[in-house]
Amino acid sequence: MKNNLRQLATALAVTSLSFGGIHTAVWAAGNDDHDRMNRTSMPDGTMRMDNRWMAEFSVMSMDMDENQDGTSTLTTPEVTSSGFAMASPRMTMDMAMLMLMSPRYGAWQGMAMINYLDKRMKMVNAAGLAQPTMVSGGKGDSELAARYHPSNQLTLHLGLSLPTGSIDEIGLMMGNPNTVLPYPMQLGSGTYDLKPGLILGGPLGRWEWQAQALGTLRIGHNDRGYALGDRLDVDLLASRAFGRGWLIHAGMNYANWGNIDGRDSRINPLMSPYGDPNRQGGKKSEMDLGISFQPLMGVRLGAEYHKALFQDLDGPQMALDATWTLSAKLMF
Repeated sequence: MKNNLRQLATALAVTSLSFGGIHTAVWAAGNDDHDRMNRTSMPDGTMRMDNRWMAEFSVMSMDMDENQDGTSTLTTPEVTSSGFAMASPRMTMDMAMLMLMSPRYGAWQGMAMINYLDKRMKMVNAAGLAQPTMVSGGKGDSELAARYHPSNQLTLHLGLSLPTGSIDEIGLMMGNPNTVLPYPMQLGSGTYDLKPGLILGGPLGRWEWQAQALGTLRIGHNDRGYALGDRLDVDLLASRAFGRGWLIHAGMNYANWGNIDGRDSRINPLMSPYGDPNRQGGKKSEMDLGISFQPLMGVRLGAEYHKALFQDLDGPQMALDATWTLSAKLMF
C-alpha cells in the first residue's frame, strides 16, 4: 500500500487549500489522525484579499467511540479476546492551531503553522475492568509551505512538516507509570514530511467549486526506528455566499493512509492493537458542512462539522465518529 500511496500522492497532493482560505493539517497520531487535523480551515468566499496577511486561530475536537477492523465494528471484549491485554472504548483528540499566511508576491505565497494537541484514550483490560486513561498533550508537528498560482483556477503547493511534536510520550499502563504510549497517543511523526499538492476551482453559477488533493510523504525513519504511513487526501467542496457576509459550504473527503514502516521497540504490540505498526492503515470517506460570517471588515468566524460515512481499517483500531471545528480569521 505504501508504494501505491507514494505514487498517487506524488501525482496529486496538497495542504488542503480552500476557495480563498486554507484547509491544512498536522494532527499527529499513529494512524489516520496524524495528518487529518490539517483540514481545519474553511472556505473564505468573499473574504479573500491577496494583498494582505491572514492569521487564523482554530480549535478542533475529534471523537472516536468504537473499534473497527475492516468495515466491521468490534466491542472492546472482542478486541481483547483476540490476544490483546487492553483495548479502548473511546478516544478524543483536541487541537488548537495558529496559522499565518502571507500576501501574494507575484504568483507566490507563503504559510506557517503551529499547533497544540490534547489526546485522551480510555482503556479497559481483558477482564473488563477500567484502567487509567492514557493522556498526552503538547505541541504537535509544525509546517512551512509555499504556494504557486499559475492561474486563477490552479494552485500548486509544497509544504514541509517539521518534527516538533514528541514521539516519547509516556503514561501509566498495566501498573507501569513510565510506559511509552502507543502510536496514536504520540504528538508527532518524528520525521520531516513533504506535502505536495494541487487545487482546481472556479465559479459554478451562484456557487464556487473546488477539487483538491493533499499528499504526505515521509522522509526516512525517525529516531525511534519507524515512519508513519504515507497519506493521500482528496476533497470536493462547494460554497455559496448569501445575505450580508454569510457563507455556507459542503464537501466530501476521501483519505487513504498506510501502515507504519518499522516499529518503536519500546512499544509492546500485544499490549493493545494501537501499538501494532501493522494495524494503523486504512481508508475512509466523510462529509462536512460549514457556515461562516463576517461581523467586521477583515474578520471571519466559522464553524464546521465532519461526519464519517465509510471506513475500512487495518485494525482493530479506533474509528472516527465526528469532528467539530471553530475558527477565527483576521486579515491585516
